[in-house]
Amino acid sequence: MNTNVTNDTIKIELPDKVDSNSAPAFEEELLNIQIPDGVQKIVLDAKGMKYISSAGLRVILKFSKKVSLPIVIDDVAHDVYEIFNATGFTEMFTINKALRFVDIEGLEPLGRGVSGTVYRLNDEQVVKVFHRNLSREILERIIHNIRAAIVQGIPTILPFEVVTTKDGIGFITERVANNEIAKKMHDNPEMIPFYAERMVAVLKKLAAAEMKPGELKKYEQRLIVDLEGLEVLISKEDIALVKQFIEAVPERYSAVHGDFQGCNVIEQGDEFILIDMDDLGYGHPVWDATQLIPVYKICPTKPDQIKVIFDLPPEAPYDPFFSKIFRMTREEATKCFDCFVDKYFEGMSEDRKEKCLKLMSIYNNVLFVRFINLNIRGKELTPQQITAKREVIMEYVNNLKQQDIAEIPELFEAWPL
Repeated sequence: MNTNVTNDTIKIELPDKVDSNSAPAFEEELLNIQIPDGVQKIVLDAKGMKYISSAGLRVILKFSKKVSLPIVIDDVAHDVYEIFNATGFTEMFTINKALRFVDIEGLEPLGRGVSGTVYRLNDEQVVKVFHRNLSREILERIIHNIRAAIVQGIPTILPFEVVTTKDGIGFITERVANNEIAKKMHDNPEMIPFYAERMVAVLKKLAAAEMKPGELKKYEQRLIVDLEGLEVLISKEDIALVKQFIEAVPERYSAVHGDFQGCNVIEQGDEFILIDMDDLGYGHPVWDATQLIPVYKICPTKPDQIKVIFDLPPEAPYDPFFSKIFRMTREEATKCFDCFVDKYFEGMSEDRKEKCLKLMSIYNNVLFVRFINLNIRGKELTPQQITAKREVIMEYVNNLKQQDIAEIPELFEAWPL
């Protein structure tokens, strides 16, 4: 049996058939596999398995008792899954059915974003195929997050199932009209105040949701994980400083979208619904409000930095790139942010509003450091790229160094939601 170790997981390929005759050889081979130090999870890959007898099941039980580690049986064909289910194995182990293959050849592409491409599957459904090589586990978690949001009354799309395609893994969701409010604001600039107000209303729904800690991942923990690998650009001391500011955020159980912007809010009749719930977690509402600073303040006004982050040539025209990503012009983005701030903090005293804006300014530095790190993940950087990106990221790290972290609790007391 072939084995493969990745990070803290060992994957073991199961044979195509285990009956009473082949079970002894299966037992000898499986029980003699050496589990390397540091492995925290075992995946038994059943992609090629067509049958397993009771003798084969007993071997898996012996193996699980020997290793005393979590075991996932993955990519299980329908008939084999029925055997596992009938014998109670689905109660003892995490067992994943084989993913349904969806042929996207000839399907109409409805949109291509940073994370993936959406194709029209039929009149009621779409399939989103991710550009990154995401695991099934991650996509199952995203679907779980979306369902948790729906239960809390957060308007979003219905998820169905994780599937595989020729271009990679994805999932099927209900189809909604392609009415991104970012594009609506571009087509009707006079409506920017109206749509900014709708964005505030959506954020208030997220802030009002009471998520259970075990239901979603804590957003602050997600941010800390997303700082992994940052040592290539900044020192360990600077990374520790960024983490300090994240850990200073008060405990809250509001829903946090994680990528809130006009491209991820869809107008559907009288309702405004959220899409791209990949980063949904629970935490403080400051994160979603602050997310608009990188999108609608920094990206429009600092093209040289954004070109460095996305590895664009210095001479490349920036306006077409910005409009393609954010569906509006830089001027419209700036106006959207100003209208959003006016509506979000409407009715507050100037002193309290200033404290909130200062808080957003501080945590914008955290989000931008994370944004830069996510854009270098998995890339082989040249020395020139490292130098250029380090120069950009240090501006935001130095901004944090100038802040008094002891002042953070007082600033959070001013937050309206």
